[in-house]
Amino acid sequence: MQNPKPDLYENIQIKKRGNVFFIVNREKTRPLKSSWRMIFSLVLILMGGLASALAASQITSIQRQLDSSRGQLRAQHEINTALARQLETHYTLDEIETRARELGMDMPESSQIFYINVPRLGYTIMNTSDDIFLPTQNYFLQDIWAFITGLYNRIFGG
Repeated sequence: MQNPKPDLYENIQIKKRGNVFFIVNREKTRPLKSSWRMIFSLVLILMGGLASALAASQITSIQRQLDSSRGQLRAQHEINTALARQLETHYTLDEIETRARELGMDMPESSQIFYINVPRLGYTIMNTSDDIFLPTQNYFLQDIWAFITGLYNRIFGG
């Protein structure tokens, strides 16, 4: 019985001149052993296993971070709940006003109320309660006039 895969292959080159054939080159070569294929396959499998192990370690690290964040979230939720309970125990505005009246405090009279208006230029105007205070008053023209007069005073020393 013959071996179906011989250990040697012959590479023969033949040329034809007229009606005559010549053997030009005759080489004997060995086929690639299947061990190279096996080694290459094992290297690929090893690289795949390493990539899988790296991915698994990254997933584990992310899960630990997620568990830590969940713990911090639970702690923050407990703090918020405690603060909400503490806020519920504080007084409402009506309770504060009632307690102030019990202690002898009254609401201020109109002569005791002063409004302070601070426009953009930095000077302060104090209004009494008899003055009309309009927070929507337009100070644009007043600001422009103050800028022009200030510039004039700087230039001409007026």
